[in-house]
Amino acid sequence: MPVPDDGPADASRQGPGGRSRVWLGLAAVVVGLVDQVGRVLPAQWPRRHLDFSWMLGLDLVRGQEISFGPDFIFSYGPWGFLASPSGVDPVTLVASGSLRFVAVMLLFLAIASTLRSLRFAVPVAAVVCLLVANGGQPGWILLLAMTAWVLTTTIRRVRPPWWAVAVAATVSALLFQMKFTEGVLGVALVGVLVLAGDRLRSAIVAVVAFVVAFPILWVWAGSDLVDVPEWLRLGWEVVRGYSDAMNYEDPNILFVVLLLALVATALTALTARGLPLLGRVCALGALAFFGRLALGMPDGGHLMPAYAAVLTVLVVLLAARGVPMVVGAFGLVVATCLALLLIVGTPLLPPRQVTFDDPSLAAWPSERKKEVAQARSDLVADLSIDPEVVEALRGHPVSVDPWEISAAWAHELDWSPLPVFQQYSVFTPRLDELNAEALLADRGRRVLRERQVHHDRNPVWESPAYTLALLCHFRAVAEDGSWTAYARTGRSRCGAEQQVQTRRVAAGEEIALPTPRGALVAVRFTPDHRAPTDRALGVLGIARNLLHATVDGTRWRLPEALAQGPLLVGAPDSEPVLFGAEPGRSISFDRAGELEIVEIPLETAATKRER
Repeated sequence: MPVPDDGPADASRQGPGGRSRVWLGLAAVVVGLVDQVGRVLPAQWPRRHLDFSWMLGLDLVRGQEISFGPDFIFSYGPWGFLASPSGVDPVTLVASGSLRFVAVMLLFLAIASTLRSLRFAVPVAAVVCLLVANGGQPGWILLLAMTAWVLTTTIRRVRPPWWAVAVAATVSALLFQMKFTEGVLGVALVGVLVLAGDRLRSAIVAVVAFVVAFPILWVWAGSDLVDVPEWLRLGWEVVRGYSDAMNYEDPNILFVVLLLALVATALTALTARGLPLLGRVCALGALAFFGRLALGMPDGGHLMPAYAAVLTVLVVLLAARGVPMVVGAFGLVVATCLALLLIVGTPLLPPRQVTFDDPSLAAWPSERKKEVAQARSDLVADLSIDPEVVEALRGHPVSVDPWEISAAWAHELDWSPLPVFQQYSVFTPRLDELNAEALLADRGRRVLRERQVHHDRNPVWESPAYTLALLCHFRAVAEDGSWTAYARTGRSRCGAEQQVQTRRVAAGEEIALPTPRGALVAVRFTPDHRAPTDRALGVLGIARNLLHATVDGTRWRLPEALAQGPLLVGAPDSEPVLFGAEPGRSISFDRAGELEIVEIPLETAATKRER
């Protein structure tokens, strides 16, 4: 981000600590290079893990004619591959590393500008920048640089030049297409800049820059412009359903995180007293966004960037209060940040070693093919898929359930992703229907499915409509106990749904389920609305009284949006799609609501013989 200027300065003392702009620029380059130490490309070779699989998926989809929107939707956008490259594509590695380098330099310049009245502004800014950037992705670091710059601009009552507004709007367009939620904050920050400047002119410049940059970036990433509206709608579906499906529920963790968030909010409010109204609103708004992130998923990968962002806001505000407060409070703030980083178990410096024995340095062309082959070989061994299962998939477009895309890459299969390519991200009925429709659109498609459970969610209920489509229209052609290959059948095995029972149930009331006889048994549940206080806390990221279902003593978390299913609870025979589970005998929910039990006639080997 451009460094704001609040007035003329002595030519001999430009920038923080009396350093010239040239030296400040050189310092920014050094900080950017130091940040790269231990992050030599590639950042991560593909391996067996839920997160590494979506990173790989974002890389692989670039090489296919797939447009983001109805054909492919995730919390990351068409430029999301820049956030966490998997290592398989040298172009994305270089692009991501370059973006990170620039983002770290901009963050350093923004912080150094904030602290320029401090005698040791440059080293202090370097320390803060490296701490803040350590656990963040390139887009996140860029967003923090933008936040620090906009905050400084508003606090100093500087009117940003038109070209700076244009740059900020262009950056926000990129952030939007890297990760939906980060783009929302980017757009909000541009709005703050418009209010801080010549409002009409700044608004026109911002709108024009965003409207021009967004389609250029979108098409450059390989997506179709006509899919933008659908991508926005589906992106909102992902954001809207995330909290209900993914938020932590552990009250002990949430209490600690909430307490820290309240302390940070109080400190921010105190340090913002007396500052311009727009600056205070911007600081508290940014803090709310970052705190919401920490509360939504309080693990190391989400907590550390959130707390680093809070540190950035506090540094800017403390600097605005004057040098004595910065000097006095800096040690406390950094100590708190370091303690938080250690609490979440994240190393303060990149753990990879910079030696030529490290495979992460094997991005050089002479070594790359060998290392890619080794990564594939390691994955094949780790996945342990029976050769018969793999052979049943060759020559067909293949989707992988529930998330291990690395299996398709390791065995060099023709990966053809469903729109929501990892099932735990199917948060709403619309996303579920998209996957079910895509599954049936190509009769040549085959499915590789692993027996896996995501935390405390029932794998059969992750995507109810899709699971029913898979059971009705596909059959197992090879399996090894953990992995199953499915092929399309000539016709559907399922008949029309028939209602068996509908009734109101109380919270915790146990309902007997019918025994499956020639039909699938499923339930649809419409829970009563949560209390207003629970819904209000949910907006803040605090999960309370979320929906759970208990089947034969096993408790499953159930996203409320998917509760109307149909949630399969039993089949007349052992069905691979249901992982051979025994039919459920009873079910209960921890919230009151309307329960409907249905049967779906199913053709089995026994019914075929009867005919």
